[in-house]
Amino acid sequence: MSKAINVRRLIQEFGAYYINEGQNMQRLRAAIIAKPVTLEKHAKSIRTMDTMYRMANPQFESLIQPFKATFNPIGGVDFHPNEIYLPKIKVDLSLTPDEIEDSWLGFMNDLDPADRQNWKVVQYIFEEYIKKQIGKDREKLMVYKGKYNPNGTTPSDCMDGILELLKKGAQSEYPINIIAGLGELDKDTVFDQVEAFDAALPEELINEKITIFMAPDMFRAYLTNARAKGFYNIKSDKEISDAVDFTNGNHTIAPLPSMAKTKHLWATVDENLLWIANRNIDNFKADMQAHHYDVDIMLNWREAVGFGCNQMVWATEETVGGSASDTASPANGIVVRTLNIVTTGVEAGDTTVDVAAKIVGDLPEGATVRVAYGTTSSLGSTANMTEDEDGNYTAQLTSLTRNTKYYVQVQVVSGDDVYAGVTADVKTLTTAPSLTALTMSDVASTTAKANLAYSDPSELVTAGGVEITTSLETTPTKVDGTPSAGSMVVSLTSLTAESSYYVRAFITVDGEKQYTPWTSFTTTAA
Repeated sequence: MSKAINVRRLIQEFGAYYINEGQNMQRLRAAIIAKPVTLEKHAKSIRTMDTMYRMANPQFESLIQPFKATFNPIGGVDFHPNEIYLPKIKVDLSLTPDEIEDSWLGFMNDLDPADRQNWKVVQYIFEEYIKKQIGKDREKLMVYKGKYNPNGTTPSDCMDGILELLKKGAQSEYPINIIAGLGELDKDTVFDQVEAFDAALPEELINEKITIFMAPDMFRAYLTNARAKGFYNIKSDKEISDAVDFTNGNHTIAPLPSMAKTKHLWATVDENLLWIANRNIDNFKADMQAHHYDVDIMLNWREAVGFGCNQMVWATEETVGGSASDTASPANGIVVRTLNIVTTGVEAGDTTVDVAAKIVGDLPEGATVRVAYGTTSSLGSTANMTEDEDGNYTAQLTSLTRNTKYYVQVQVVSGDDVYAGVTADVKTLTTAPSLTALTMSDVASTTAKANLAYSDPSELVTAGGVEITTSLETTPTKVDGTPSAGSMVVSLTSLTAESSYYVRAFITVDGEKQYTPWTSFTTTAA
């Protein structure tokens, strides 16, 4: 093969190999839309024709049946399947064929000679080169830490990862279960923390397959802790089990690469963790186009990770960003929280923020609901919330600073105990002032006053005045005024008696001018 892969040849090869042979396109789709490696053992694969997936009733009922009669999550045993949105994910890649030739030749050299004839360079580009990069991005940036942003430009923007789902689940009407009192994972105590976490799960789930997820370095520390305990007669580290003791091997621990550098801990029933992708090949698009000496490669498909039902998910309060304790804490202080605070709305104005919330579970007798807020995550100020007839709590925070980020946390206060929801952040607005009126007063033979009025925040008005002329066909004369709170008076002098003038007002906000329509007045006789 020559030392240059011809661009035109690549385009022709793509068309012949993928577009005209449906089986090859099916294989490409299977290679690109592959289940994330770390979820292969723990997530249930779903293929759907829809952009919104909701677990079908037979499948859902089958999942919850083993423990529906006795399992008692927050809100009782009324289980509710989630709706999971599959965002469109795309790859736009431009590469120079010459730059990939060496890696392709190396790949071919490692193949069995009988297989080499089956690997075209275009197949290598898509099914090896691009596939591996997508796999890395998915594992490290999307599965756990992703946060969907349709206007984003990074792999993390492609879909909501598990952490975002946990946080949203903690705020759901049918929330996930929050385990309180465990603290952040610590490498020195992670073994004991995992055992305490597992002990807080419902007893009737002891025979259900449950996976407890953590960061890879924490998983290694867990195994190291297990070895250090000296409970087991083992000959090598390979014999250390990833199963939680006394769960009959049903509850296991798994490292998730995209959880790296976190101290989070969460778990779910294996059948409840879903990985969902397109079923219809028509929803998978692949194209290759020539662009000078490069080739542009475009791919798009839909996929998502999600939970079939929030009520079969557990996470530490540190994972979801909230904090709380339970009124009936056991001796070890670890408990599944039976009171959940769901912040249903945080809406900002210029100097106000409206907060709405629901309380899932029974409030302790005599408890009150409030909002803690401040410009830092330590909060600092509070405002009481009021309950309406439907059980919704609302409060309006007032006298805030415009264009400022505030942290907001709904709290239930019972005696000395404070139960806190997830902290949200919101930025107050800055609505630009607008020029509302121009009136003339004290009109005399050679003088007059122009009175400007404008809305708040008037402190953002940096300049203003009027433009005046005797004819709209000529360039007007600008007369500046001095801005003040909500109004400005501009004195006009050296006018001609018994003459008609056209005048309009202007103000300057953020470098932009606003004008009133032209109006006219006539000076008096001398």
